[in-house]
Amino acid sequence: MIFKIGSEDLIIELAQSYRFICFGYGAMLKALCRNTGIAKSIDAVADNNEALWNTYGHIDDVKFNIICPDEIGKYLTDKHILLITTTYYKQVQDQLYLTLTTYTGPVYYFPSDRDLKYEEYVKLHNGEPLKDIIVFRSGLAEYVEGFDFSDNAKALFEYMLEKEYNKKYSLVWMVKCPDDYDKYAGIENVEFVSYEWENEEDKELSNKYFHAMYFAKYFFFTDTHFWLRNCRTGQLRVNLWHGCGFKDRKKKNGPCRKCYDFMTVNSDAYAAIHAEEYGCDAEQMLVTGLAKQDWLFKGIDLPIHELLGIQKSDKYIFWLPTFRMAAKGLERLNEYILDSETGLPIITTDMKMRELDDVLKSLDMTLIIKLHPVQDNSLIVHKRYNNIAIVDNKVLTAMDLHINSLLSQANAIISDYSSVAVDFLLLDRPVGFTLDDLQEYENSRGFVFNPIKDYLPGKEIYNFDQFIDFIKEVSQGLDSSRTRRHMLLSIFHKFNDGQNCERILKSVGISV
Repeated sequence: MIFKIGSEDLIIELAQSYRFICFGYGAMLKALCRNTGIAKSIDAVADNNEALWNTYGHIDDVKFNIICPDEIGKYLTDKHILLITTTYYKQVQDQLYLTLTTYTGPVYYFPSDRDLKYEEYVKLHNGEPLKDIIVFRSGLAEYVEGFDFSDNAKALFEYMLEKEYNKKYSLVWMVKCPDDYDKYAGIENVEFVSYEWENEEDKELSNKYFHAMYFAKYFFFTDTHFWLRNCRTGQLRVNLWHGCGFKDRKKKNGPCRKCYDFMTVNSDAYAAIHAEEYGCDAEQMLVTGLAKQDWLFKGIDLPIHELLGIQKSDKYIFWLPTFRMAAKGLERLNEYILDSETGLPIITTDMKMRELDDVLKSLDMTLIIKLHPVQDNSLIVHKRYNNIAIVDNKVLTAMDLHINSLLSQANAIISDYSSVAVDFLLLDRPVGFTLDDLQEYENSRGFVFNPIKDYLPGKEIYNFDQFIDFIKEVSQGLDSSRTRRHMLLSIFHKFNDGQNCERILKSVGISV
């Protein structure tokens, strides 16, 4: 077969004489159909997502079969052209070499301008060896304030600086705005590079990006792996992810076994779960614990009331609800529309918030509500209470803090389905779970443990009165779910020693 770069004009021309078999059912195919009108000329679309096989795809009111890639040969005739309609075209090319051994016709693919620029860079440096460069990135594919330079990737980076790994390795962070990290200027072998420089016309800047991408030995990231689609042989990609929790994946986008080499998890149970959920092999799961869990053991020096500028109290409870309604621009992440004037479960009105505030004041306690980073906070963030403090990701980002560092001073937490509750188990303190919308959440998202209530290591809270009861228990030093927590701990965690970062690095062969 012959791989050729395609264009929309060429596809429009080919559609006059040929029909199409496509490989990749996603955004690229939909854009190509929208811009060329070829949907009616497609007979089948192959995709690596097994969940889509033997179903129908729909674009522009046209229905077609979605097939296993191994079936492409059954559809191809001399009246067909094969199109690679995914940005992972290099992986697909390798796959087609193995599955279409007798096909001699053309296969068209559609690289982006960034891909073409990177290929030019590769040609200039082809064959040059990898260097002692480690690249970090956190956050989604699209920029979200507070996601850059955060989470497990940041925890691992900070550990490596503390242990002076930068004496041996160059540590490169991919962020949107490198100038925001001037505090690291002058530190040996530490550099911040913008991931937007891949499209930069200034060659000096684009070459900085491409140099890190082409020569790095290791990549550590927490969410998007799209930027690593064209890695070369010998480069190691480690998905640190952002948590091992209770929630099922909202959308399964196909197997990830070729998108990265390893993924870190908490326990053997999560290794099996994540291998299944993300379409990876069992050997790709690193049971090391997550990097950011080490922050729970390290803590912070200042008392929490001084650090956050809040009411000084005898005890502090953190409430960390997972998101239901995402902030503007991220509505695609919505779980469902929550009927709540506060945007919170259980405490759904301002009247209940003020009643709760009075209870907390009488017990000399403060409730710190840490909103999920993508939660729409417009309903509550402007409210003011005496013994309830509301903290969002922007506040913590400005203070260069992660929630796990603060939780080291928490007497208890209230959560629901968030992975932070699993992290907090390592401190062996009380946990409450708000479950008033359990059925709605299960219908919307689902859970990796079933039945979910058998795996919740804490007190179940379904209404306002039970919420207050849990707070009163904590105020009295009671811990009614300790036995249950201890019984379930080994399911969620293999290690409980604050040494996860060290284990992660050793597991992939990084040493000083």
